[in-house]
Parts: sequence; structure tokens; C-alpha cells
Amino acid sequence: MMETYSLSNYTLIGILAAWTLKISLAAFSPTIIDFLQSILIRTWTRLGITGRGRLSGRWHHVWYAEGSENFTNANTCTVTLTQIGHLIGGFYQYSGETYCISGRIDKSGYVTGRWFSNDQLGYGGVWGCRLSLTGKEMHGFYLGNSMRAFYGSVGEWIWWREGSQPAPRELLIQQAAKASADVD
Repeated sequence: MMETYSLSNYTLIGILAAWTLKISLAAFSPTIIDFLQSILIRTWTRLGITGRGRLSGRWHHVWYAEGSENFTNANTCTVTLTQIGHLIGGFYQYSGETYCISGRIDKSGYVTGRWFSNDQLGYGGVWGCRLSLTGKEMHGFYLGNSMRAFYGSVGEWIWWREGSQPAPRELLIQQAAKASADVD
């Protein structure tokens, strides 16, 4: 004798709900994780908790904006970075404005992330640096843009731990050749 199986309406609704939840979590989990990371980093930073990661602690950094109409060639700031697992974050002041920096460090010591002004019409962008073998300095770049007007920039960003000296500048960024008007 052959038995027949039937799904009740409740079982069908449960399967559809689970399927919808699974797809939603897969689609939005990076956004949710970034949001929770931002809250955690901000809270820990405000409480003075720095964690015990390779990047935790007080850092000085200089970013170069050579040729900029809005910034000096060399701009120095200090930030206390908080590290939780492979995630980092902190706040720093520049010209009376508060900036937030966040990112992640991978196993090879490469750090990537975002930086932005707390002012919604301020500046922001992305950055990437390589942590030195000593763990006392980072060299890299930033890519920035203004929310007020169409203005973008790219420049070198050098970091060094408090108590150490900044490493000499290296040429990290080369501008690409502009396309000729004669090109077909």
C-alpha cells in the first residue's frame, strides 16, 4: 500500500518563511555586519577600549594632498585605533572636524577600509595600507571624494605608532598617462 504525504498550510508557510529569511540574510549580511561593526567600534572607542590586536593603540598619520586647493601638502593627525578580531576603527580630529576610520586587516598585514567625516557633506573615501613587519608603521594610499562638490583625490598615507619615527616617503602612487585626443 502506498502512503501519500500532504503538507499542511502551516508547514508550507514555514518553509517559505525560512527560505525568504535565508535569502534575505545572504543578501544583506555584509550590510548588517558592517553596521554592527560600526556600532561596536564606535562604542569601544568612546569607552577607551582598544583591544589587543596588532593595530590597537595610538598612531600618528600623515596624508599627502599635493596640489589640492582645499588641503595643505602634508596633513598630520593622531588616532587611537581599536581592534576587535580582524576589524579596526577609530576617530580623529582634523581642522575642527571629526573623522571616522574603519577597516580590516588580513593575514598578510594588508589593511583596507573606509574613512569619512561625521559631517554628511564632508569628505570620505577608501584607504589601503601595508603593515610593516615590525608592526610600527604602515604605508599606503587613500582615495577621497567630497560630498559638497565633485572633487576627488588620491594620495599617499603614512602611519607610525606613537613612540616610533615615521618611515621615509616612498613613491607608491603613479598617475596613469592621460589618453591622447588623437586616439581612435
